[in-house]
Amino acid sequence: IEPNAAHTVDFRRLLQAATESHPPEVESEIQSVFRSSPRDLIRLATQNVDALLGAALVLDDRVKRLDAESEAPGPLLSRLERNRRRDGAHQLQKSLVTWAAYGAAGDLQVIRQFFLLLDALPEDRDHLRAVMVGRFKTLATSPETFAEVLPPLYGALVGASTLVRGAAAKVVGELPRRLLSDAPSLLLEALVALLNDPYQLVLSNTVKALERLTLPEPYHA
Repeated sequence: IEPNAAHTVDFRRLLQAATESHPPEVESEIQSVFRSSPRDLIRLATQNVDALLGAALVLDDRVKRLDAESEAPGPLLSRLERNRRRDGAHQLQKSLVTWAAYGAAGDLQVIRQFFLLLDALPEDRDHLRAVMVGRFKTLATSPETFAEVLPPLYGALVGASTLVRGAAAKVVGELPRRLLSDAPSLLLEALVALLNDPYQLVLSNTVKALERLTLPEPYHA
């Protein structure tokens, strides 16, 4: 559908609600809205990529708080409830970023907006940054969009964050082979170099990615 002003206002109100704390039944309803891809609401997602990613950033503070609370001791039922709310917040944040990626896919200008917002994230937002990197596969739908994805993807592969490197390695294994066949050697070199990474997450995702790829002869050793 082609969104009008009322759709946009309602959608932004929903995003505002997504960043706030609510009773479990309300949280469940909000999460259910974003659980699947935008489909008929794709135009609304395209017009609100900034709002979707802004909501994901605001939600990041809640995610961190719920992560910390989940480690606290207490009765079993209380811990289970904290874990449920933590998992729900994590999934909602991922869903918001997924909607933003679907909204940006295929539109070079909006894809660039997605990357500008990624670059603008504060230094301490590695979890959200990894979630956004993990959606690069949704953005790379053509040689033109793949060319936009390549610089931030390479930067993620060689970055300082373990979470981001792990997400980037996973993405390389998920990209369409028709696009990877034209990938510059620097990208493959950065991926193969992660076989020496000291962290299990990065190493595991790299091995899985390489299992899906057919590397040129120089990389076999």
